[in-house]
Amino acid sequence: MAEMGPGYGSEAHLLRYLGRHQNLLNSEILDLIPAASIRWLDFGFDRNKKWSDTEIVRLDFLPEEAPARQQWSSVWPMSGTPINWDAVAELQTEHGPEWLLVIYFCGDQDGPGRSCPATPAMWEEALSMQARHLGLPSQHPLSDRIHRLFLEVCPN
Repeated sequence: MAEMGPGYGSEAHLLRYLGRHQNLLNSEILDLIPAASIRWLDFGFDRNKKWSDTEIVRLDFLPEEAPARQQWSSVWPMSGTPINWDAVAELQTEHGPEWLLVIYFCGDQDGPGRSCPATPAMWEEALSMQARHLGLPSQHPLSDRIHRLFLEVCPN
């Protein structure tokens, strides 16, 4: 688990939304992804951690037999620090469960070593630059399964 910033960063804002604005968060997600329900997964506990929580890592939230979980090791390094998730929610859609939603917060605090996009358009520009740098095509077989949600840090 990375060290959470005091009042800034995606983890801090997502925890705020989950704890204090979950109805708004769920409403925004359901406007983007038609689903019958959203189920947020709980983290585990670890007394040895500063926050006493363990993040969900890799694709450990998927069933053992899930093809994506089986293929994970062929696309993600198995040594070093694994990918960890600020939160994981399962959305029940007409096609079955959906998992991949990336939330981008707009209007976060700038500070030493970080510049935070203030609008969805600024995020899109940064994400396009990232895709070009990595050589990712704008459309691929999973494009319709990856969802982006842009949320204001403070909507009012």
